[in-house]
Amino acid sequence: MNVFDQDMVPRLMKTREGKKAIINVLKEEATLVRRILER
Repeated sequence: MNVFDQDMVPRLMKTREGKKAIINVLKEEATLVRRILER
């Protein structure tokens, strides 16, 4: 299941918890990418 479903993002952005969730997912993806690049 795709976290960033087209309809989900605007709905999540309306709530503070949703914004935090999106930011957390982006941070996790960024750290994963960084780890892969550092190898």
